[in-house]
Amino acid sequence: MKMKGKTMVWILIGIVVVMAFVIYFLFTFIQNRGLIDESMALVNMM
Repeated sequence: MKMKGKTMVWILIGIVVVMAFVIYFLFTFIQNRGLIDESMALVNMM
């Protein structure tokens, strides 16, 4: 039970880290290219 709970916590942490990295990458990519229209389209998709 303890091992399973710990594994779940690590999986959640991993997902959060990956999500944060992907969002950060998207924002920097959009800012660098100045694609305001495309960023708005991405926001509408979510």
